[in-house]
Amino acid sequence: MKKVFAVLFFAALGAFSFFSVKYIKDSQLFTSFPAPEYLSEEEAAGNVMYDTFNKNEKAVYTALYKGIKEHKRFIDLPFDIDGEMYEKIYTVLEKQESELYYIDYAFYVAEKIRRAQIDYNANEDEVVEKTAEIEKKRDEILKGIEKDMTAEEKARYIHDYLAQNCKYVIEFNYFNGTAYGCLVEGEARCEGYAKAFDYLMEAVGVRTIIITGTTDDGEAHAWNKFEGTDGKWYNVDVTWDDNDEVGEGNHCYFMSSNDAFYKTHFPSDVYSDDELIFNNNEYNDADVNLFFKNNGLYADDMEAADKILIQELLDYKLDDYIEIEFVDNELYDEFVQKYFTESGMVDVIADIKPRFIHEKKYNSFNIIENRDENVIIFYPIER
Repeated sequence: MKKVFAVLFFAALGAFSFFSVKYIKDSQLFTSFPAPEYLSEEEAAGNVMYDTFNKNEKAVYTALYKGIKEHKRFIDLPFDIDGEMYEKIYTVLEKQESELYYIDYAFYVAEKIRRAQIDYNANEDEVVEKTAEIEKKRDEILKGIEKDMTAEEKARYIHDYLAQNCKYVIEFNYFNGTAYGCLVEGEARCEGYAKAFDYLMEAVGVRTIIITGTTDDGEAHAWNKFEGTDGKWYNVDVTWDDNDEVGEGNHCYFMSSNDAFYKTHFPSDVYSDDELIFNNNEYNDADVNLFFKNNGLYADDMEAADKILIQELLDYKLDDYIEIEFVDNELYDEFVQKYFTESGMVDVIADIKPRFIHEKKYNSFNIIENRDENVIIFYPIER
């Protein structure tokens, strides 16, 4: 009996030792921290939020970024950090690194985190395949970018491409909230539009940021800011400028001033600090949208509105559309009354392009009204 007892005792001790070592190994209790690393200048270029982090936060961000690029399931962090700090860093990384389209927006969190656990929406082979697809699409799109374009011209080109070529969807899937879904699959939710805009703008060397927050209806939403050639930051919401009826996209929310834009867009706390560069040096000229102002589409009285309308009709091409911004609701309403309620638009067209009506069989216009932004968009419909 004594001999049997001794054998059982040492067997139990061995099993205990094995599982103890395994537990310690899995729990990382005695694993040394990896040395802190930081993004290179090239990797950090244009990463506006990375610049706002302190040294320790940058090291954690870098560990996550590099580990995800290697498709690691578990990533050892250089510091033992609290869950709140981890949540902030992971959320910013998932939103701002638009090329990491294959990571999940959801994450594991605890009171203290030493080893991050990452969920992927594609395996390594799928990532290689899909990355080749998105990079090929990126290169095709950017063939339309010319070397001497300003940041504003690049932004308009990319904005218009996305509005014309992506379909807005409400249904959720793994990729329609990503740049891949918007560019390759051609379908996206608001976050997909914002990430695709960010992805392409970064490729042409223009600093951008994805802003998340809510709309005036209380719904979660995502949009962008980009840094113009003049160093100012401009608001862009490609999702709201994608109108399927027009098929071309409009510019109500392209380069809007803050006074206009923030009537309907409310950034989350992480993006609303006045000290952040994109909030501290931004375009804000009353309610004027700079796109309309720079393109001669801004009317501050009825005489200016009449002149814009006539010039736009003279330059008009089929399958195009006309958009005008008005100084206030009063002028907006006056224009609608004169040209649409009283059918003045048909009379103007008959005077300027009578052949347009008779030969092309168009005698009325479809109107898209945006009274909040004092913008009217209209285009002909076949009778």
